[in-house]
Amino acid sequence: MTEFPHVPEHIRPICDAFVQGWRSVSQNRAYDPSKPDRTRIIAGAYQLYEVTHSAGASFIPWALAEHCKRLKARYVPSPWSLRWLWEEYQSSRQRELARPERIIDSSTGLTYHQWEDGTRELILGAPSAD
Repeated sequence: MTEFPHVPEHIRPICDAFVQGWRSVSQNRAYDPSKPDRTRIIAGAYQLYEVTHSAGASFIPWALAEHCKRLKARYVPSPWSLRWLWEEYQSSRQRELARPERIIDSSTGLTYHQWEDGTRELILGAPSAD
């Protein structure tokens, strides 16, 4: 269920993620944005969408927590206030996606890192599957 039924579908996930994230970060499950808050959230979501596109909704929970932790913030006016963390979020996501899968070759018992392109790298000193 959305908090913003009259907002265009491509913006709505950012607005909803912001409200849900704020409820979590502020530990106020009953938070109900006022009309001026809703206006600010929607405007900020439009601005943030221009930068993040469809990744905005997944970015919001991480960014809210980081913003509040680093700045000791007790209030975040809109999703746009989190834009300073976007590049860091992108680079951390790219590092996560670039991690290889650890596999054990059943025919040899050797342990490898297998990358997305299918290449393998032997992990020296890794215990065998014996």
